[in-house]
Amino acid sequence: MGSKNTGRNRLVDAVCSSQPERQHDDVAKQRNVASKLQSTSELTLGPVPGRRVERMYLKLPLSKVVIECVTISIDPDECKVSNFIYRHQGLLRATDPQVKSLMRSILKNGQREPILVRPMPAGSPQKYEVLYGSRRRFAVSELNKRGGEKLSLRAWFCSSVPDIDARILARAENEMRVDISPWENAIYVSTYLAENPTGQLILEEELGVDSCAISMLLMLSTLPEAVVRMMVSPNALTFEGGYQLAKAFRDLNEDQQDRILKALSVQQPFNTTAQIRRAFRNESEMLLSGKPGVCAKNDKIVIEGKDGAQIIITRHRTEGNRYIMDITGFDEGRLTKLIESLKEALQIF
Repeated sequence: MGSKNTGRNRLVDAVCSSQPERQHDDVAKQRNVASKLQSTSELTLGPVPGRRVERMYLKLPLSKVVIECVTISIDPDECKVSNFIYRHQGLLRATDPQVKSLMRSILKNGQREPILVRPMPAGSPQKYEVLYGSRRRFAVSELNKRGGEKLSLRAWFCSSVPDIDARILARAENEMRVDISPWENAIYVSTYLAENPTGQLILEEELGVDSCAISMLLMLSTLPEAVVRMMVSPNALTFEGGYQLAKAFRDLNEDQQDRILKALSVQQPFNTTAQIRRAFRNESEMLLSGKPGVCAKNDKIVIEGKDGAQIIITRHRTEGNRYIMDITGFDEGRLTKLIESLKEALQIF
């Protein structure tokens, strides 16, 4: 995509100008700050009397007001991720290599960087709105599901951040982080323009792209989420490759799309864009030619056994009478018995 530095720099400057200025006060002052914030937001804050309170003085990018934030410890499940954040929360998975790496880092070194939150309106199911750091929130939540000592989420708590500033803060965070996938950016573009039909010029300036790139992102946004979920990570789907794949899906009717999705689901996960595009091309060619492919009847048979033993039988992509057997959870003794049983079956049939 092209690059217009003006919009990008403006967003980055919004956060870079608000780097933490930390100071330590005595216990009385800590309690005073916590009580003031608590009465304002009606929330229970995390700083413990007798420990130091970390503070950040944040200059809001549009309001130009400097506000004080303090670090708190919160339950990740009490947080709602802001709608201003690009990242598609439904694509966050514990099996994603980047998420796995983050979870390992938190277990080993703790959560080094706090997220940024503001209070939710009174009566909301959650207490906090995450303005940036949604992946860290997800990682801590997933670690807590595994049992053991429950982890708290470290956060900068800002009692009053208007929407106009929250939007820019969230966007600046997204701009600085390279792990927002092209498809997630495309969904943001599509959603933004649906809500603001005359806002394309503003969007081009904000993202630092031209009208051609916006058109490509809009096409990419039509790619079904089910396809992106088949990737080992959303980031494994490139901008150009995803755009071409979306165009190819658009040319199929609804029934053909459903059958292709079923066929691809048997072969997931895909590590690269090239892999899924190759699989899509093979399946679509066989579908349109009438040849049997993975999407043929009985394309996948799963047989579950005791103690985790499993046999998965899938039809070969190009040879209709050929099947592939995947055997897991078998020790040498059980495998020997299985082979003997198969030999007997071959004599019968």
